[in-house]
Amino acid sequence: MQFSGLRFVSCALLPALLLSASSQIARGLAVAPANRTSVPEVAVQKQIALELVDVKAGGSQRDLLRNPSSAKLLFDHMPKAGGTFLRDLLKASVGRKAFYLLHEFEGPDKQQKDDFFIIGSIRNPCDYYVSLWAYGAEGHGRFKHRIAGGRKSQRVYRTKSKAKDSPKDVQAFRRWMRLISVPGAPGTLSIRLATSYSGVVGLAGLAGPPTEYGQAKLELVAKAVSDISPSSVDCWVRTETLVKDAKHCLEIYGNSTGKHVDWQAFQKVLKRGSAKSSTHGSCKAYFDKSTAALVRQGDGDIFHKFGYETCCGQGSSNWGSH
Repeated sequence: MQFSGLRFVSCALLPALLLSASSQIARGLAVAPANRTSVPEVAVQKQIALELVDVKAGGSQRDLLRNPSSAKLLFDHMPKAGGTFLRDLLKASVGRKAFYLLHEFEGPDKQQKDDFFIIGSIRNPCDYYVSLWAYGAEGHGRFKHRIAGGRKSQRVYRTKSKAKDSPKDVQAFRRWMRLISVPGAPGTLSIRLATSYSGVVGLAGLAGPPTEYGQAKLELVAKAVSDISPSSVDCWVRTETLVKDAKHCLEIYGNSTGKHVDWQAFQKVLKRGSAKSSTHGSCKAYFDKSTAALVRQGDGDIFHKFGYETCCGQGSSNWGSH
């Protein structure tokens, strides 16, 4: 469902916008003479009301006004971006019947974009790669077996300290970054973002590093990521501000659809916390200038579009304008 502008509009404004739109429609009905059909005038008034909401919210609300009570919440799961915890948080808050999950490396089709309120997740690329490497170092995930170099390459996962932040561990991470990168090509995070959110035919299911794919496929990914807008989903959750953003998205969902949000269930999941996070040191400890430049080269569009001004940084508050 196209709620694209809602991510950047105060929830308190939306009821007033809808009321204003409804009032214009009502006035169109009230002034229609009894001796002629009011359909054309009502249609004009309704279009004015729709355009009013479009201007105020910054995106099309036609499906929202048509049948808001039927909208379910769809979470498009991006791996290693707080997805497992966010999934539990959203499902508990709206209930199983109103929740739909798109699994890792899937993207919504056109019908789902029309019918669902879609929430996506994103993470600072530098922090993303530290988490992905640490997850593999703990023996988890299939990605750890997808790096170039065969068995010898697996040495980059042999860490020396519990927090995986000893000098040797940091060097192992940097070697790993070089192994999974291709100069001038999109990074792994960009590939996964394109898979989940671009809707481009031919990118479904891509999950590996750029070393797995040919030039034509990587060019398709680069174009897809370049074309992705934050408005491609209805609301984004950044891992760095996950709880705040999830709450904001749920408020928008509840206000725009009239659906009940169970805030007590939300708090219960918060208290329980996440059981799937990997252990690693501070993101900044892993990056020297050359490693940070490698990430920026492969995932520059993500930094720009989602307001990440620095490697490992939280991101700016005005990222919706990018």
